[in-house]
Amino acid sequence: MKQIVFFSGSSHQELAYSISKRLGLPLGKVTLSTFSNGETSVEIGDSVREKNVFILQTFDPPHAHSRLMELLIMITSCKTASAHRVTAVLPLFPYGKAGPGFASDELLQQSEIGWHYIPWRPRSGKLIANLLMVAGADHVITLDVHDPQCQGFFNIPFDHLRFQPLLIKWVHENMSTMKRPMIVATSMAQSMGIDFALIHDVNPIPSMGHRSIKPITKQPRLVGEVSGRTVLLVDDIAITCNTLIRAAEMCLQHGAERVIALVTHALFATNVENPADDHLIGELDAKHKEVLTGISLLASNMSLSTIVVSNSLPNIAQNTIKKLGSKRIVILDTAPLLAEAIRRIHFGESVSYLFDRVAI
Repeated sequence: MKQIVFFSGSSHQELAYSISKRLGLPLGKVTLSTFSNGETSVEIGDSVREKNVFILQTFDPPHAHSRLMELLIMITSCKTASAHRVTAVLPLFPYGKAGPGFASDELLQQSEIGWHYIPWRPRSGKLIANLLMVAGADHVITLDVHDPQCQGFFNIPFDHLRFQPLLIKWVHENMSTMKRPMIVATSMAQSMGIDFALIHDVNPIPSMGHRSIKPITKQPRLVGEVSGRTVLLVDDIAITCNTLIRAAEMCLQHGAERVIALVTHALFATNVENPADDHLIGELDAKHKEVLTGISLLASNMSLSTIVVSNSLPNIAQNTIKKLGSKRIVILDTAPLLAEAIRRIHFGESVSYLFDRVAI
């Protein structure tokens, strides 16, 4: 059996240490720095020859680009040093939200292009897949990718782990505090044996005239009786939190007793006018500076009584607890899940076993 080496990029040291502890392994020695010209420097300090290498890296704002380059250089460094296999462990898959489709409403309305052409957005996940494979990755592990079709972009094994078992476990443990719970997620409702509701959101569908393109305004609709009940909203990623807030307010308007959000990846973009939050989201375009987003929006809007998130991103616990208070935010640890997935891959065991079970 090949030996295992576990490295971590600079993105999430806390999660890396927790995973290495559960695996009973020390973190591999790697020196990460930046040259004076801004380029990334990577020095692998442990021998990886003929070993199975696992590299943890996540993509927190505003460092997504530097984290990606760091990961790619780490992968190619290990392959150049004769590693047997290199597996990228990505709690948050980068550019997974950038799916294809029509351009934004604003661009469509301003477009002077004729009826024969509609501006499109690229599927950036395909580019990320190509970069990882060219760098030398032999395997990818990720958690609740926004676009499931990303799996089809790879010619190497791709294990898509689910946060759902951890959420179901938390809901069961806290069921006594909920009044006739109802969940807005059909798959989880079936697994938990509780009622479900639907929020149907009509996406903009451009229609082509001879000279103009007119997007249809979104019209969310609630399907199901939520009056007097605890409603559970489920989402894979929260950035501005506008969608969650609108859904929560709609449920409360229809008589819901309270609303709880279950979110995998809490990017929680912050109010850029607050200097203390600049390190979280970076600079935004000037026209967006008046927009209250993410943590600040959640702090000013009490429609969500509790927000349950994973620790797939660093500093989420400290920043959200500081803004929202420890009673409104719950952080679920993904280290057991990721550590067990790493162990199973190393020993050639089934990873699909974890899709509907909680790692211990």
